[in-house]
Amino acid sequence: MVLTWRNDESVRMNMFSSAPIGVEEHRQWFEQTEAEPGRHLLIFEVMGVPVGFVNLAPCDSAGTSRWGFYTAPGAPKGTGRLLGETALHYAFDLAGIERICGEVVLSNQASIRFHLGLGFHQLDQHAIRSLGDGQTAEIVQFWLTKEDFRKARE
Repeated sequence: MVLTWRNDESVRMNMFSSAPIGVEEHRQWFEQTEAEPGRHLLIFEVMGVPVGFVNLAPCDSAGTSRWGFYTAPGAPKGTGRLLGETALHYAFDLAGIERICGEVVLSNQASIRFHLGLGFHQLDQHAIRSLGDGQTAEIVQFWLTKEDFRKARE
């Protein structure tokens, strides 16, 4: 299911690598990542229906994790916002994560607005990321701390 979602054009167009992923490549990725300490691979459900995927990956020993996520193709409007809020609650209140970092391709303005709407701070300086095949993209970086998340909820 996650592989099918990831390979859908509507999802791939906003990924760092937009090439379709094969079954064996996906299987290897899953086996490697699920074994990593502190990694959280989550299926987001609404009323028992899977509608999104969240990946929380530890970056350092200080409790910082990087997140990645997407909603299922055709998910109802508003699913992304609910997924983001729920994933942050999970990360900060249940998984013990202290800080979440995210990266967005500059052309993905919807995701940039999404991060800012959830209270993320945007770094002023953009990074350049190699996408393979000689291509690069300008990346916007974000971060949110557990403390900032809790203050925003009060």
